[in-house]
Amino acid sequence: MSYTRALVSVLSDITQFLLGSGAKNSLPAPSVLSLPSPSLQPPLTKIRTRTDVPVRHEPLSPPLSTHTTAYSAYDDVPLYQGPIRALDTVCMVLPYAAPVVVERHEGQFTQVVVSSVRGWVYKDALIYNEQEIFPHLLVGQCYDAHHVATIAIRRLLKDSFAAVDLAVPLLSTEYVSYRLMRLLRTIAWPAVRPRPPGRWHELLQSVSGVQTGIVPRTGALMEWVDDEGEGALRFVEAVYPDQSVLVSGIINTEGCYDTVRFTEADWRSLRPVFLMVG
Repeated sequence: MSYTRALVSVLSDITQFLLGSGAKNSLPAPSVLSLPSPSLQPPLTKIRTRTDVPVRHEPLSPPLSTHTTAYSAYDDVPLYQGPIRALDTVCMVLPYAAPVVVERHEGQFTQVVVSSVRGWVYKDALIYNEQEIFPHLLVGQCYDAHHVATIAIRRLLKDSFAAVDLAVPLLSTEYVSYRLMRLLRTIAWPAVRPRPPGRWHELLQSVSGVQTGIVPRTGALMEWVDDEGEGALRFVEAVYPDQSVLVSGIINTEGCYDTVRFTEADWRSLRPVFLMVG
């Protein structure tokens, strides 16, 4: 009896094995996972090496100007031999508004060339905006003692007319002196004070480098005294073929700037003297 049961158990196991094997072979083939075509999605290495896509960078702050003209921002600017402040390495000392050619920057210093001498100055000792040093006056504008242009002109002139302490508006004598300075012309003034408009041709008649006459010339000073005894001083901007002249200057005690074109008849009626500073 036990033998029969054992035989039946073995036969049952064989049957289950055979049936299981057949079921396994009858199963459908596994589906294949579909992938995008390689042509639709390039390899990762190609994405990294593409050159047709512009590379974007964070904006950088603009560099300081080089190979351009700058000006010393204050008096007594030391010009060092190298980009460091070291003992006995000052080549020269620059005055206010001294022009320099900027070459390159290193740390806190800037290499410049001035009067054929190459050296280094502190970056903050330079001004690149020429208008901050040499202001351009506007027609119809009045320049009081606190105007930035008045302050700049008086600093350039080293307050030679002692107007800062008095806090007066820009003077006509200061304006013409400023124009002469821009033309690199200087007057060797004698030790005579004061120097009011209307007396310059008298004070400078024997000074070397100054010529006086009654014929207008571009770049000359035009001086006259009006019927009320007030002196006037202007800068001659241009002389035209018809002998009319264009002059500029401070026209009143409020420091107002203006330009006027005089016909020949008009300026001759003023009986002016023209001063040419060489």
